[in-house]
Amino acid sequence: MLKHVQGVYKLTRIKEVRKENDESAAQLARALGVEAQRFRRWDRGEVTIPTHFANKIAQRYGVGLAYILGESDDKGPTRQVGEMPVFGHTTENNEVSLTQGPISWISAPVDVPKIDNAYAVQVSNDSMEPRFWAGETVIAQPLRPARLNDYIVLQIKVDEETEARLVQLVHRTDDCLTVQNYKPGNSYDVNNNDVIAAHYIMQIIMV
Repeated sequence: MLKHVQGVYKLTRIKEVRKENDESAAQLARALGVEAQRFRRWDRGEVTIPTHFANKIAQRYGVGLAYILGESDDKGPTRQVGEMPVFGHTTENNEVSLTQGPISWISAPVDVPKIDNAYAVQVSNDSMEPRFWAGETVIAQPLRPARLNDYIVLQIKVDEETEARLVQLVHRTDDCLTVQNYKPGNSYDVNNNDVIAAHYIMQIIMV
């Protein structure tokens, strides 16, 4: 088990998880917004790393913080009674980085535990202001069909890849959905054949 000293850790799993995700040290350093030399020292376990950077790494790769820190051999975060999973966070241009497994668990609003498959997404930038603000968390409800003017987590196919976006559903035809961004403030059509899922955002909370 790794030693915890005043909010910083000496890591042994950064390089392991990074390589599992086919990412170079330089790429991860850029994603974290730190100098490559500083990151390489974390990567090699030579110095301790601030916990907020350790948490960013855990979120990026969809594993538990305890796993990154060497405190657990379980890659996924542990769920407690009354909690719900967080499956990602917003990035630029209204996009959402969704993970295969939970990046963390949060206390669920009173009515949410009764809803199967509900999940949370962290709003980490200003791409959907003034509807969603950085620091908020949105709760998505996969079972309720999306309706006009709903805000949704939209998953679509783009060049054989899956992308997710936080948008508003403004129009629907037999062939496509029309959705709207806030920043930039524009709308665009998505062919129904490219839509994987459109999950209704039922609630906004501060965590």
